[in-house]
Amino acid sequence: MTLRDIRPRQAGRQQHRALMRLTLFVMGETHRILGEVQQWLVGAVQSLADDEGNIDTNRLRGLDGQLESRFRQAIQRWVTLFAAAREQAASLPFGVLVIQHNAYLQPALFQEDMTPDDVGVIVQGWQQRRLRALQATQQRVYGDGLQLSQRIWRLENGGLTTLRNTLNTAYTERTSAVGLARQIEAQLGADQDMPRWTRRRLYGMTASERAGDRTGLLTGTENRSRGIAYNALRLARTELQFANHAVSAEIATHAPWVTGQHVRLSPAHPKSDICDQWAAGGPYPKGDSILPLHSQCMCYREDAVMDKSQFTQQVKGWLQGNNTFLDDYQAWLGAQRVTEPLPWTMSLADSLELWLSNSQGAQAAALRL
Repeated sequence: MTLRDIRPRQAGRQQHRALMRLTLFVMGETHRILGEVQQWLVGAVQSLADDEGNIDTNRLRGLDGQLESRFRQAIQRWVTLFAAAREQAASLPFGVLVIQHNAYLQPALFQEDMTPDDVGVIVQGWQQRRLRALQATQQRVYGDGLQLSQRIWRLENGGLTTLRNTLNTAYTERTSAVGLARQIEAQLGADQDMPRWTRRRLYGMTASERAGDRTGLLTGTENRSRGIAYNALRLARTELQFANHAVSAEIATHAPWVTGQHVRLSPAHPKSDICDQWAAGGPYPKGDSILPLHSQCMCYREDAVMDKSQFTQQVKGWLQGNNTFLDDYQAWLGAQRVTEPLPWTMSLADSLELWLSNSQGAQAAALRL
């Protein structure tokens, strides 16, 4: 699907779909990265069993240094993935902007194509806005008083401490290799089947097949909802939403065709909560940062938009110098000829098209893996 194929009123829903595909990608990669550490550690522990199946504690002590090195390397790989995914999440709204701009500033109003200089100014402005949005969300303070960097620090150092404590306990207690391995699996919580499951849903199934196949959505290994892998995913899901909605809210504030916003429940919304209350109301002020409403909130915004005929009349009046309708948008966009179409292929806007595709290679390249 290309940006040209997306109807303006479906742009918000398609952006949500792209964000969910990005999140699913991150889910599989998180379990793959931490699963490698888990597989190594569990295998190492099992290899230290004596004839009765208990751990040889003298040999177990030698794992500590290897554990720290492997675990910290894995977390740094995850942090790189996470940072790239936040950037992609913050890029998706620019694809929606291209779709809506080209739909509302109709061809009858176009005079000529934007110049390369205009396009360059716009893209540079988009990059700066994305950076500001990511910096702002990174400085946001959670309810527990921690910022994002502190939460990542706690994920790494707290996770390593937990694993070390488990090994330390085994030094002083008579522990079976099987029992210790199970504790490690629960604490890391990486599902070895998750990467394959996410790849299949992303690249091996049609939309109708995914809609009819709930395998893995509500059931799975009990470790999938706890442990270090779960904590990493919980943080990622929440932050991808914050990054995406921060840029969406800024665009909507300056988009002249947007008059408000609605909160729409994700198709995967599991149970009634505060999201249902917001979804029942609206439209809300277009620039308000409402979403996400809670950790791991998957709901999305849908713009309330102006009638096209009314919009066209306002634009014609602006072109004749009779109103200031497009003044703010022109200044924000940074284009001299604001009524011209935006090129369908623009950097950053490409992210929306990319995450709606089924191209595994392209999506991996977007995250620089």
